[in-house]
Amino acid sequence: MKKLLLIFICLPFIGFGQCIKGDCENGVGLYFWPDGSYTNGSWKHGSPHGIVQKTDVHEGKLIKSFEGEMEMGLVNGWGSETLYDKKGNLLGTYVGNFENGDYNGWGIWIHKDGRIEKGTYKDGKLIN
Repeated sequence: MKKLLLIFICLPFIGFGQCIKGDCENGVGLYFWPDGSYTNGSWKHGSPHGIVQKTDVHEGKLIKSFEGEMEMGLVNGWGSETLYDKKGNLLGTYVGNFENGDYNGWGIWIHKDGRIEKGTYKDGKLIN
């Protein structure tokens, strides 16, 4: 809720994507994208790199939140990702390893109804 409040407070000041706090080139900063999404964390050469918090918004609705490791703008390493449908309803949360932006390696998918799928993922799919 605090994250959404921050977005709505800062939204009137954002006509175009911009770094509103810190150093979003080579340091630590908070960047708001034109659609209302934001990326907060470490940056390298203008791309998210290191430990990052990221939210994605579609038509004003939260559709994805991510916290974890990124390399030059691509999700790589350990993290958690929560997905929502286009109406903002929870779909589920993945916690585990990412490679090349997808679920790869050991992870857990927690469905909105509480069911859990855990094991090894390859290219976003549970394989065992």
